[in-house]
Amino acid sequence: MSTRGCVAIQNGTGWRGVYNHSDSYPWGLGAELHEHLQGRNLRDFAWSLMKHDDWKDYLSGGVCPYCGRVGLGQPHS
Repeated sequence: MSTRGCVAIQNGTGWRGVYNHSDSYPWGLGAELHEHLQGRNLRDFAWSLMKHDDWKDYLSGGVCPYCGRVGLGQPHS
């Protein structure tokens, strides 16, 4: 069983976010997000994040680490 979650950005009138399939606990996704944001410009991060629909897709730059294809969303095995 996976612990689903999201990384969301407030955009003035509401929220936009990307899906995360597993390990969305504070010590999983929360720690990963905290580490990832260190030294980053938050506005640039938000714009970049919203180009994706999945947290793992964002981290991989949109390239599936298994097959090398672009734009698949969450990496598959």
